[in-house]
Amino acid sequence: MTFYVEPALHAGGHAFYAITTHSCHLGTLGKRLLGHGKKSPVLILVVKDGTVTGIDMDGHRKSPDDIDREFPGILEKIQT
Repeated sequence: MTFYVEPALHAGGHAFYAITTHSCHLGTLGKRLLGHGKKSPVLILVVKDGTVTGIDMDGHRKSPDDIDREFPGILEKIQT
């Protein structure tokens, strides 16, 4: 599965990054082309003073080690 980093939102000295998955499905119905796309958040990264923590969509906190293990390479894609 591929994960994407959405642009940061900044508020109160924090930067918030949404980590998302994207999907796109195409099909036909007779001579018509049908398509459906979806973007789903899987993790919110919170950056403050160079420290990164994560919160998944079930409300569980993730340490940088957890994030790196579950989403390899994601931490290198954000600005701390």
